[in-house]
Amino acid sequence: MEKKTEHIERLKNAVVAAFGQTLDSPTDYERLSVDIQSKTGELISVSTLKRMFGYLKQGTVPRPSTLSVLARYVGFSGWSDFCRCAVCAYAVARQISDV
Repeated sequence: MEKKTEHIERLKNAVVAAFGQTLDSPTDYERLSVDIQSKTGELISVSTLKRMFGYLKQGTVPRPSTLSVLARYVGFSGWSDFCRCAVCAYAVARQISDV
């Protein structure tokens, strides 16, 4: 579960970077939802985004389908692809730091 949590945090950071602005107000989440839909053709509700990014109380782990849409938003083919690339990037970073 720790790896999944790390991947989710990395994905959240990637989403904010792709969006190009911080998520500080309800309007920001509305804009992000519209941007995700315009770039992926898929809808993630404002409430789901608010829960995922901690604007609303978190009580659930995001669904794999939500994670896949967000991964596609940041340029991956889906959640599995994002995780696989994150593991590869981590392994490369470790090798570099061991040198």
